[in-house]
Amino acid sequence: MDASLFEQRLEQALNKLLSLTASFCTNDLSQQILFWVEPSGWEAHEGLNEVEAERVGLLCEGVGKSLTKNELLQLLWHEGKVPLWINMSVRKATPTFTFCHLLCSRRLRAEAELYHQSDPYLPFHIVVPLPATYGGSSEERFDINWQVQRPKSLIGKLRHLLTGHYRAFL
Repeated sequence: MDASLFEQRLEQALNKLLSLTASFCTNDLSQQILFWVEPSGWEAHEGLNEVEAERVGLLCEGVGKSLTKNELLQLLWHEGKVPLWINMSVRKATPTFTFCHLLCSRRLRAEAELYHQSDPYLPFHIVVPLPATYGGSSEERFDINWQVQRPKSLIGKLRHLLTGHYRAFL
């Protein structure tokens, strides 16, 4: 995949993600975006080639860091190959920044080998994480920061642990 096409798909996916997330949450989402990257696994395995095994280390180094768009593009694009899939969600919103979480496959592939070829934002897949308390009503809104807030009560902690989940929309 050409680097400029990868950047274009990131922008398109990001716009759709912000629009979709805004329809579910009560937060104002800043257009100033920072990215949090997480590999789908923390260790290299036999199924990864040499370059992919090396890139897993780079992905792990990026965990816990807030990356700019340019830093993200440099990390994920490598000689025409990109992660096989990237699940993208809004994890946190502040008045200054919106933080997008990207869960990435450790395997790198050319565009023709990516999952979900019919997806318009390939390799990005848009996900809106729903809190355990979400009832499914089209009128219901929630605070997107629920993912970074710790439950205060023991029952709240157990509920979060047992029923927290993601729902993919695209």
